[in-house]
Amino acid sequence: MKLQGPMTEEQEKVLQLRCKKQYSFAAIAAELNLFPKGSPCIIYGGL
Repeated sequence: MKLQGPMTEEQEKVLQLRCKKQYSFAAIAAELNLFPKGSPCIIYGGL
């Protein structure tokens, strides 16, 4: 992976959740509250 400049805190958190904890992208979105308001959010299998 080639980086161009420093990562933001949110990018670091996504990298940690995805690579180290192996969270799904849906679980990461839920963890970071990235779902639009009013949209249904159902995650199977837990975080």
